[in-house]
Amino acid sequence: MPTRKAQFNSINFQQRDFDLLRLLLESRTLSLPQAATLCFEGRQEAAKKRIQKLKAAGLIAERPRRAFESSVLFLPRKAFELLNGKAFSQSIRPSVCGP
Repeated sequence: MPTRKAQFNSINFQQRDFDLLRLLLESRTLSLPQAATLCFEGRQEAAKKRIQKLKAAGLIAERPRRAFESSVLFLPRKAFELLNGKAFSQSIRPSVCGP
């Protein structure tokens, strides 16, 4: 199994990824259905797959929950540092998810 660093380096970042991370930064938490609605045009499966990749890379984390509860996503420190980094500040548009 690849390490988190290898998974992070293998991600081809899309504008939608930065938009999602910034939205999580501003709102603190999001559920998967909220993320799908706001950043993936309502496509639950696309949101689920992309968020799984971002979680594997350590850019999104999930709060502990019971099996019947919906997942709550949040930003771990690594993602916060990425959003504050000068290298990525140019890649983040002012608008968050959407036209």
